Amino acid sequence: MEKTNRQLDLFSDFDEQQFYSRRWGMLQFFPTKSDKWSDCCKHCLLWKRKDEQTDDDECLFAPCNADERTDQKNGYYAIHRMPNVKQIVL
Repeated sequence: MEKTNRQLDLFSDFDEQQFYSRRWGMLQFFPTKSDKWSDCCKHCLLWKRKDEQTDDDECLFAPCNADERTDQKNGYYAIHRMPNVKQIVL
């Protein structure tokens, strides 16, 4: 019987459910029913056209494809609930 580390499992799940973007901040993973561009990439804040991508684009590092994820889900990263932030006026 294989031992599992529940804390590590929870961290791994957290890691796949959120992605920190330098541009957008913390993004949430939203699963989709298919892996089609129109269901996934089109809605993702990290998406960039292939001809505009560079080697360090965040799109290339976010685990959004079922093959890259432990939960085997396809999806996209976005912010659906904007945080309530008070702006400081100088």
